[in-house]
Amino acid sequence: MAEILIVDDERDMLELLHDLLVLRFSHHVIEASSGAEAVEILKKQHVDLLITDYVMARGDGKFILSNLRHTKPKLPIIIVTGFEIVETTLLVAFESISVLRKPIEPERLYALVQAYLKPPPGSSPSHPFRH
Repeated sequence: MAEILIVDDERDMLELLHDLLVLRFSHHVIEASSGAEAVEILKKQHVDLLITDYVMARGDGKFILSNLRHTKPKLPIIIVTGFEIVETTLLVAFESISVLRKPIEPERLYALVQAYLKPPPGSSPSHPFRH
């Protein structure tokens, strides 16, 4: 089971992301309501995938990415935003990063989560195939 950290300062969006992920996958979902809180969680525990809003009041997506680019450049990241992201130089520091525009299309989110969390070729999955 994968550990997915979702970060958004809007409670409704956190709940939506949580519900979408729990309904579709059986991964463990951790929630943070700010970039500062997310950075603290990422320092203390292993996370397999980060899904984060980009524009937030207390530590935005840029803050999170700046903190991760040297320590966790291989961490897959999905940025969910209603705004245009202009700091593309920061985005290229990561091996696996995608941007989803709000409103979220659930099928696009599911496809990205599945792609980022699929086991490497040649390894056996840690869980059986689910329909």
